[in-house]
Amino acid sequence: MSAIPRHAVKFTQRIRNSVLRNRTLTLIETATEKPDLAHFTIATLKNPSHTSHTDLEAHATALLVTDE
Repeated sequence: MSAIPRHAVKFTQRIRNSVLRNRTLTLIETATEKPDLAHFTIATLKNPSHTSHTDLEAHATALLVTDE
């Protein structure tokens, strides 16, 4: 399977920072090239870079699903 292309990633929030947007899209594209994630066909970027009370490291939240 091929990676999820960046133009196919859906956003729930607009990312105005183009550097952050490109880094995040590249991460999704690169991650879905790996064998463990290659079966996913749809990506939704839920939250751009943020921290949370349970995870103080900056991270993004992306939902990966299959067609089924």
